[in-house]
Amino acid sequence: MKKLCLHPLFSVGLMIRLLLIASMMPVAAGDWYVPFLDVSVSSFVLDPWSTWISSGGTPVAFPYGFAMWLMFLPLTLVAKLLGTSLQYGYALTLLGVDVGLLYVLHRLLPGRRRLLLIAYWLSPFVIVASYVLGMNDLVPALLLAWSMWNVRKVRLGVAGFLLVAAISAKLSMVVAFPFYVIYFFNNKSLRQYVVRFMAGCLACAAIFLVPFAFSVSGLQMLFGTRKWKRFIRLWLIQVGAGSFIRCR
Repeated sequence: MKKLCLHPLFSVGLMIRLLLIASMMPVAAGDWYVPFLDVSVSSFVLDPWSTWISSGGTPVAFPYGFAMWLMFLPLTLVAKLLGTSLQYGYALTLLGVDVGLLYVLHRLLPGRRRLLLIAYWLSPFVIVASYVLGMNDLVPALLLAWSMWNVRKVRLGVAGFLLVAAISAKLSMVVAFPFYVIYFFNNKSLRQYVVRFMAGCLACAAIFLVPFAFSVSGLQMLFGTRKWKRFIRLWLIQVGAGSFIRCR
């Protein structure tokens, strides 16, 4: 990672990100995410969605689960304690996740340092989507990539935990689950560890998904965006494709 960070292309990408953080705030972050995080740390509860809705907040502000909230919570608290703008806590968390994803991809694709820096770190799609449009997809992407890296290391309990954490962060990550099933089905050497994988999934579900299921406001935010219907359709397509491959 040291060589990666010392590469000139990394410095260019980092400078672009810092300039965007210093000069602008995405509309979605300024109108929704940061105010939601502000309310959640001002009166700390385990159900910030209910607090937000009861305070008159819009139900489209934070359609994410516990994993996403917990990811942004530490630096939001630090910014609150320091009396600085919470937007920097939000933006620097996103930057940290961005660097973390680059590191995990580097571990997944060793020896492809220049390719990763060009294709990912300097990608205008990643930069614009995250720092201009205010999309938070880097968080579930990091958790999913980290899960895949643990599969490679045969740490399937951790891999299952991180996969469900990614789903908690953003529901659309559920489309990845059938691919894990297909992968385990086609790798006989890993089948003996599937129990560990499922144990990790269940442990994470008990921590993140079950409590969220009791938050009426959280469910309202998540399913009230209408995006969930597209997620479910896509997931069903993936399940069908997986079943077809197994049958063949």
